[in-house]
Amino acid sequence: MTSLVTGLVFLFATWDVLVSVDGAAECTIRHGSSCICDMQDGSGDYYDLSAISSNNGKPFFPNVMNRFNYSFNPCAPFDDSHCSRCAVCQIDHNVCGRFSSVTFDMSTTPHTVTYGNGDKLGGHERLSIFKLICDTGIQGAQLTMDGEKPGGHYQFTLKSPHACLQKPSPPPSKTTQPLPPTTAPHHRTPNKNHISLGTILDICALFALIGYIGIGVGFMAVRRGARGREAIPNYEFWIGFPGLIKDGFMFAFNKVRNLRGGSRSGYDAIQS
Repeated sequence: MTSLVTGLVFLFATWDVLVSVDGAAECTIRHGSSCICDMQDGSGDYYDLSAISSNNGKPFFPNVMNRFNYSFNPCAPFDDSHCSRCAVCQIDHNVCGRFSSVTFDMSTTPHTVTYGNGDKLGGHERLSIFKLICDTGIQGAQLTMDGEKPGGHYQFTLKSPHACLQKPSPPPSKTTQPLPPTTAPHHRTPNKNHISLGTILDICALFALIGYIGIGVGFMAVRRGARGREAIPNYEFWIGFPGLIKDGFMFAFNKVRNLRGGSRSGYDAIQS
């Protein structure tokens, strides 16, 4: 009975380990990058080490000391004395990792990033494994060399806020765009310096009247010897003009009154 219980415990423990390893989400290197990987569990989470990497051909982490000195640049290759186009260099000795082989491992705790395809050691390619320690209490990053395992496996610990699994930026909120301000209909502001057509006609009429009177008076005085009011041109017409206006107004008034009274004729009936 004891052996049966022990066997079941061992079976369940083995199953739990297998499920935890096989169920770990993968993190795929983003296209066009060597140090950004995207989680494939649909969360949108990602690692991005580009903020702690240089692009000037120099390592961001130079001369990390242990038994040997090491240099490391997470995202772009650099050259050193015995290292060319590398990610990790054992200074004056060997390439310990290149960008041609970069993998993020989510099955370990903490997560790791490995740079492989280094110089060979006893028939095996050297590789460098970096533990990613999320530490938001420091600025920049800290890199330590933890040691070397048989077969040329170099162990490092990278502490940084940029070694944290990043969350995707939230989508922009859909806010209602404010309507553009309503503009009142454009009314042309009258130009005070502009002379209207009516003003022009009034001016022309005034000059015509002045010319009429001046030329007429001169003609009557010089050619006909008229004096006083007789010198005014067409004096008799202008004297009778108010009476003509009055007659025209009375005719129109009587015409309207007769129409409203029912009579179609504007003349009185002849008495027999």
